[in-house]
Amino acid sequence: MPVVVIAITVVVQCEAIETTYPGGMKGFQEVAVPNNTFCTDGELACASFMMPPDVGKFVEHLQEHGLRWLVPVENEEDQEEGRVVKKALDLVVVDQNNGPCNNCDWIHFGKQGSISFCWIGDESPEGRALSAPEWWTPAKSESMNFVPEKAVQAGGIEFRKHEEEEEEESAEESESKLDAPENEEANGEEQTTAKKNNDDDGKVCLGTVASAYGLIDETSKISDIDPRSTPG
Repeated sequence: MPVVVIAITVVVQCEAIETTYPGGMKGFQEVAVPNNTFCTDGELACASFMMPPDVGKFVEHLQEHGLRWLVPVENEEDQEEGRVVKKALDLVVVDQNNGPCNNCDWIHFGKQGSISFCWIGDESPEGRALSAPEWWTPAKSESMNFVPEKAVQAGGIEFRKHEEEEEEESAEESESKLDAPENEEANGEEQTTAKKNNDDDGKVCLGTVASAYGLIDETSKISDIDPRSTPG
């Protein structure tokens, strides 16, 4: 079954927890997760946070106990171009608004309205129950107010906009240089408004965004979610 993604969620493969983290799943739930957001579907285990620094601390804790986050993946093309590509191995950071924030080939992400969720495997999640913390309701996701882009360095995680957004901004900057308004004061007001609008959009996500990783298309999304608390 899929697991709910709340604000900024760290998703870990259960198999890696059982074989690596001290105390297995019991230790992970009781020691590692510092709040009441734990949930699992038996394949994925999650912990959610409102602030990027807390995400960074949690990921660091997991790494200190043997779980692997981003590991270099080399191929001939990358070596020729001098690039170092990293892929999420045991755990991945997932943003409620934008999905996986790291290059990850073992997780799927979907949304239905304000509800975000992820799952592992090729089987469609349609009609399957949604694993979530006991206190969670769909309304909680609608009113979620978290920080998706501030205090990043304090948490050891880097934010980056999607490549298409970066290209659009670059094109806009080029146009503004070629056709700059004569009235600098008016130009300043326009830039301030544009920046505010861009900030309001909030279209950013944590970590290194893998352009090759596509979020699932519209036809793959859950059509009927049945929220349930995680079995004790």
